Amino acid sequence: MYSLSHLIRGLIVNGALRANIKKRKKNQMKKKSDPRHKKRIEVVKALFEKIFRPDSKSIKNPVAAQVAAKEKQIDTLITKYAPTWPINQIAPIDLAILRLAIWELLFKKPKDPYKVTIDEAVEIAKQYGTKTSGSFINGVLGSIVKSKVKVKSPRPRQATRPRPDEVGKRGGQSQKSN
Repeated sequence: MYSLSHLIRGLIVNGALRANIKKRKKNQMKKKSDPRHKKRIEVVKALFEKIFRPDSKSIKNPVAAQVAAKEKQIDTLITKYAPTWPINQIAPIDLAILRLAIWELLFKKPKDPYKVTIDEAVEIAKQYGTKTSGSFINGVLGSIVKSKVKVKSPRPRQATRPRPDEVGKRGGQSQKSN
């Protein structure tokens, strides 16, 4: 049989172990095998390919096609928030990563938390880019988030309603009911 002090010590150790395990899980970075991470990499690869084959109209990845559709708006933001780096001087992999991340921040529905988007972009940049890619991408995306950029989405057209004095009129003539 266990003594009371032995049981109490066991509970304290178990509680401390549980807290330590929770803390480790919280601080543990996501795995590279995470399906969302893999999907982002596939999109970046498709966007990277498009940079080298701009005449190719068909993009097989549907998310990459959505990013490509917003490319002009995204490139305007890159130019604004990375003014010392013209688009044609940014490394192609960095450009592909930036385009995806900016699309996720501003156009994707439903949106992921901005910290998740930036972290993913930086991790992909570290994996595929140069030594400075991660900090460059972090800086550009951080500037965009800090400036609280809002994208103007086109308003859906509303059907025009006839004015009260035009109700019952056709072509300027009033209709008489029998």
